[in-house]
Amino acid sequence: MTIQQINHGHQLTNLLNMSHALSGGHNTEYSLYLIDQLLDVKNNTLADYYKGAVDILEAMSSINWNTANKKTDSRNEKIIFEEISEIAGKIAVKRPEFVKDLKRIIDTVKKNNHDKNTEFNLDEILENCFYSKIADKPMVTPSTHTR
Repeated sequence: MTIQQINHGHQLTNLLNMSHALSGGHNTEYSLYLIDQLLDVKNNTLADYYKGAVDILEAMSSINWNTANKKTDSRNEKIIFEEISEIAGKIAVKRPEFVKDLKRIIDTVKKNNHDKNTEFNLDEILENCFYSKIADKPMVTPSTHTR
């Protein structure tokens, strides 16, 4: 087994069943819980779970979760939004180079889901779980400079 195969196997998108993660309902909810926990793993020298989580959040941002959850007969949109926002906030704190991407992702989630839910305030969830964590973070771009 090569290092490239090991790295590929440790990519977050390969650890999840992506069709389940993007299907809505409990599959999405539990996939988000898994991502959240994997970001706390201390010994991930071969894996960049943060980059993988950004990629997954990117895919999730284009989904109307109210519609997806109707297909799975679920009502957990609020939990999905909270977890997406929590994960984005956690990434922003640990990896500020992703803040610009995360802000765009959260704005896309908001655009695609804002007026679809009346049982909770999406803006409030996003503020409490994400925007409040990036208030003091600069929007930096990854450095291409190597030593």
